[in-house]
Amino acid sequence: MVAVHILLLTMIGSSSGGPVIVEEWIDNPNVTAVVAAHFPGQESGDAIASVLFGDVSPSGKLPYTIAHSLDDYPPNTIIDDQVLHPQSNFTESTLIDYRWFSAHNITPRFEFGFGMSYSTFAYSDINVVSVDVPDNTTIQKTNEPFEGANGTDSLYDVVAQVTAQVTNTGNICASEAAQLVGHLPSAS
Repeated sequence: MVAVHILLLTMIGSSSGGPVIVEEWIDNPNVTAVVAAHFPGQESGDAIASVLFGDVSPSGKLPYTIAHSLDDYPPNTIIDDQVLHPQSNFTESTLIDYRWFSAHNITPRFEFGFGMSYSTFAYSDINVVSVDVPDNTTIQKTNEPFEGANGTDSLYDVVAQVTAQVTNTGNICASEAAQLVGHLPSAS
């Protein structure tokens, strides 16, 4: 019988919906896996057991970067003051999350998009098509002061459509959470 020690990031003080610094314990030989369950809800025990015992393959991906140290994050972005309305002014400009780490050559503990599966996947037939957006098109209105790509007050403007064929190449029934990172081209 082999003992498996798995640390669940579900209850470290409370459930976490964001990065947790794991350096004090991650390299302990008894920690063989980490499950970041975020806000799992009332069926968390059944769901996590199903993943741990291989009944279901995990398919989630991290929507943020987990650093080695708080000092790896941009200044003033981790709010630990006991305030009712925390405010971040994003003084790092567009160098948010993985962009900050990349721009400052910082290797994270777990990068944006990190996730594991009991299977493997192949991507093929990746196709990117530009979408002509009329100057007055607003895809999603927002009350926030934001200027969209076309000078609108839209937070999101569709500028391209991406399709791909994703194939499960392993022997386990599993799902893949495809992620795509894009950026606006530099002004010329």
